Amino acid sequence: MVCYCDEPYNKFVASVFRDCITGTGQTVSYIFGWISLCCWLTFYYPQLRINFLLQRSEAVSALYLVCNLGGDFFFLISCFLLNQQFTQKVMSSVFFTIDAVINIQSAYFRNCRKKSKSQPKSTKFTISEILVYILIAAIVACNVVWKGVFGQYQLEHDLLSYQKCPVVVQLNPKTARYIIGSIAAYLTIPLYVCSAPSQIVKNFKRKAVHGLSLGMFAITITANTTQITQYVTFSQDKAYLVQQTPYLLGCILLIFTECTVFAQYIIYTRRNKLLEEAQCQGKIAADTVEIAQEAETVDQTNNEQE
Repeated sequence: MVCYCDEPYNKFVASVFRDCITGTGQTVSYIFGWISLCCWLTFYYPQLRINFLLQRSEAVSALYLVCNLGGDFFFLISCFLLNQQFTQKVMSSVFFTIDAVINIQSAYFRNCRKKSKSQPKSTKFTISEILVYILIAAIVACNVVWKGVFGQYQLEHDLLSYQKCPVVVQLNPKTARYIIGSIAAYLTIPLYVCSAPSQIVKNFKRKAVHGLSLGMFAITITANTTQITQYVTFSQDKAYLVQQTPYLLGCILLIFTECTVFAQYIIYTRRNKLLEEAQCQGKIAADTVEIAQEAETVDQTNNEQE
């Protein structure tokens, strides 16, 4: 439903998302917020897809998934209690839902793996699959653009027919709701920070990353970077930045830990590839020696017969 705000405001955002965004800083923040949201929407998909294709999930640390689920649970609570931006409320809901899905999927495949072994499958994206993703993205983008452009036209020519957009009410820091919401927000930090190290340790013990999605960690780094940009560009007010401190700390720490997993992926992939090449060369050399020995034996037999 289209709504309007006090001038000046971004009519496109008001038309599509019913939010009052004023000034360049808030507009930039909103853009990065939705980029971050799109990243988080697809964050777990690469790993969900690989788990489904391989019918296994032991590459991902169970503690990593559980910690993320717990962190996103408290993130969800804090966003609604502290009455955060609309994009943050949507993100927190999406995070918790997707986390629940991948935890259920992981538990299912871990139990199934004990009963039966699946044949190895390719996890490469097919052309038809990529075209479907592009089509979905194009449909969503076209609908957003159309709604925004049409909404702007309506606001400019028939403003009196619409209601004013709801304004986010700032909470009193002394209220119980604010205190509980802040505690929930800070509880996300240890849970998020403990998630990646468990995956780092698992990768180190396995000395391999087969079955782990590189795309998942690349998207995580991008999502956290854009999320930090969203927070710092929205407002430079001290009270606002203090309220966002737990989210900023969580994003910064996650970037460092996820970069470590990213580095592990590159190192172990290259290492295992070199080992495979060495094994292949060793096998070829062994086969060559065996063939040479067989040929020598045949020659000796022929000489004896002569």
